[in-house]
Amino acid sequence: HIASSRDLGFEEKFREVTGGAGMDVVLNALAGEFVDASLRVTAAGGRFLEMGKTDIRDPQALGDVRYRAFDLGEAGPERNKALLGELLDLFAQGALRPLPVRTWDVRRAREAF
Repeated sequence: HIASSRDLGFEEKFREVTGGAGMDVVLNALAGEFVDASLRVTAAGGRFLEMGKTDIRDPQALGDVRYRAFDLGEAGPERNKALLGELLDLFAQGALRPLPVRTWDVRRAREAF
């Protein structure tokens, strides 16, 4: 499931679509109260993968959530090349779909947000 993370409404959406159970895997690059909301929608026993660098949490303080922080920059060029290749394969197989894109004339920038 996908929801916008521009506001905290994603927490309610994910709670609703999972019947309150939460998500098995959460891929996060947010900070502050958005991390807290993301952690709250991670199911008991679920995995929380942190891609950010600004708000790393203590895994021991998160109870039944398996927490892992990582930095793609530290993976090195060969590993990143392999990961991108796997992603391209998933798109080619139809397992992943690109996010919708909507373009705006710069004169209408306020409307875009």
